[in-house]
Amino acid sequence: MNASRTGQDPMEEDAMVKIALDAAVKVTAGPTLQLGSKLEPDSYSVAQLSLEAKDNAENKDEFELALLPEASSVVLLGVRARNAEDGEPAIVTMTPKNATSTGGPVTVDGALIVASRDVLMAIVADGGPRTLVLANPGAKPILVDVVAALDA
Repeated sequence: MNASRTGQDPMEEDAMVKIALDAAVKVTAGPTLQLGSKLEPDSYSVAQLSLEAKDNAENKDEFELALLPEASSVVLLGVRARNAEDGEPAIVTMTPKNATSTGGPVTVDGALIVASRDVLMAIVADGGPRTLVLANPGAKPILVDVVAALDA
């Protein structure tokens, strides 16, 4: 398993993080709902994980990813899972947790985006997610991209 991380140092006075979220829900022969948001968080973190295939019911490849810096609240969480071989959407199991509580496991089928501090705080009691445990439940290797925006 491999992981990489980049981000904005929140201590840099000139640093300003701007995130634009653009999406649309299109119903065939029905309405289109444009969704979007602009955020200016204090910092962000990005990681790409390579998770091997699950060997058997007891042995699945998983990785515990910290959402840093610890003193901040997560205000945006994006997760994308793809098959390593062909780039097609894949399934990853995500279990959010913090120092005192663990949320229920969430099956991410291809992609997940949550752009609300209140919703993220409700996912895990006592402060929202600080760590994600990501596991590959499938028989093929997958790539998982994670972006988190954080505010003090």
